[in-house]
Amino acid sequence: MVLVLEIGLFEVWRLLGALLAALVLASSVVALPMPVVIPVSVMAAVKASWRAVANHLAATVAWAVLIVLLVGLGMLGALLCLIVIARLIAYASWRAYRDLTSTLATGASPRQDLLIQTTLFGRTKAQIARSGLTFGVGALVLHMLFIVRNLALESEAGTVGTFILFLVLSFGMLDFLAKNLSQWMLDI
Repeated sequence: MVLVLEIGLFEVWRLLGALLAALVLASSVVALPMPVVIPVSVMAAVKASWRAVANHLAATVAWAVLIVLLVGLGMLGALLCLIVIARLIAYASWRAYRDLTSTLATGASPRQDLLIQTTLFGRTKAQIARSGLTFGVGALVLHMLFIVRNLALESEAGTVGTFILFLVLSFGMLDFLAKNLSQWMLDI
């Protein structure tokens, strides 16, 4: 039990949680997007992340506080605001990553590394992965819509029940569509 009468135990738990969150942020601020752009090992990406945080500590702390505040704000709106806030945080994180890693350890820019990647049928690995994600998840979304429709028909839910089933069970799919729409609108 976290809430006990002893003074300080809850504060210790909060400090330990903040320490763990700081370690995760410092390890992943560059390490998560880096393998998408260039072929790099996990350890090299984590080391680059730690170097970036060490070189820009004040900005990293401000960014972490801003993320916590924005997620808290998103939770106030019954989590619906998080659909927009998560996209904005992801977009800003990508821009911050690009600014932090203007040159790599090899001295080449990320754009130069993209140009020397191997291709398959004239497409890079990133383009193939993006197409596979879009079409693969799109097919999965269609399959899930058919499952929800069959569930509504078999349960004889009626018009209102069918609408609620589609609304609740299709919420994740709407988020995927919102992601693709925001990427298209922001041209990323």
